[in-house]
Amino acid sequence: MITKLCMISFFIMSLGVYSKGLLDKTVREQCENMDVCKWDIAKNCVYRCMSEDCYTKLFSDNPLEPGEISFDLENSFYTCFWQEKKEIVSRNNHNSYT
Repeated sequence: MITKLCMISFFIMSLGVYSKGLLDKTVREQCENMDVCKWDIAKNCVYRCMSEDCYTKLFSDNPLEPGEISFDLENSFYTCFWQEKKEIVSRNNHNSYT
């Protein structure tokens, strides 16, 4: 399922009509709708589903508690998420020309 989410995000980005918000929303909604993440009020499962690396960097030592809201951590997560996707697309574009 995670691989399918990555393929969706790459497809959206490759169209050139994406925005950060559309990519974030698309991947987030796919993760939120997974059975394994539906129980997670704190969004830890959703963040982990969206990007294991970004989740580990930001939340692994201090996961969100149910009902906890941290706008700073959420903004940092989405910045990390977007940068990660941008780097992957850049690498893929570079590899397609070599």
